[in-house]
Order: sequence, then C-alpha cells, then structure tokens
Amino acid sequence: MARWSVDQVGEWLRLIGFEKQITTFKDRHIDGNALKQLTVCDIPQLLIVTNEEDQTIEKPTIGEIRRFQKSLEEWREICGQSRSRKKTKKSHASNNVSSSVYFYDANTENLQIKYAIVR
Repeated sequence: MARWSVDQVGEWLRLIGFEKQITTFKDRHIDGNALKQLTVCDIPQLLIVTNEEDQTIEKPTIGEIRRFQKSLEEWREICGQSRSRKKTKKSHASNNVSSSVYFYDANTENLQIKYAIVR
C-alpha cells in the first residue's frame, strides 16, 4: 500500500468519506509513500477545501481531522501487515456500535473498506 499511486490514494479518500480532498491530494502528488509519512501537522492543511465558485476556504473541523487521523492510523497498521487479512475496528459511542471492516490483499495492494453502523 505504500506503493499506491496518487489515484489509488484518491480512491482510499473516497472510501473513507474525504472525496472533497481528492483534488488537493492529487495536486500535491500524495501517493502511498507520501501518505505513509504524513504528520499530524500536515493533515489539517491537506483537509482544507476551497470552493471553486466563490473561492471561500473551508477549514476542517476537529472531528474531521480526528476521523482522518484514525483512518490513516488504521491504514498504516494494515500497510504493515504482510498477508491478506480481515480487520474489524469497533467503537462504542452513545448507544451505537460503529464497525469498520478492512479487506487488504497484499498481492494486489487492494484495500476495501466497509462501514456499518449497528444500533
């Protein structure tokens, strides 16, 4: 996954709900290797979105930054694994149980993410 192209990083962004940021990541040539090396200081800058129509700037919320950081940490963890694996992360918030399931094939470096919210 560290060998992902810029387009594959864009697909990962779409899968985790950051499709507005795909252009920024592409413009800055963020491939898998660059993604792996992002720091907590880099993330807020990369998540800024500029409205093309009126050029207003939308800064990311703390929640968006944390959600991205969590997804990046999970991606890095999966990236370090050497074989195909199913991984489930669960968190309990309010009365909801949120679960994200990752399927990673090390041979093709494909990652599928499926989210489910169960009450």
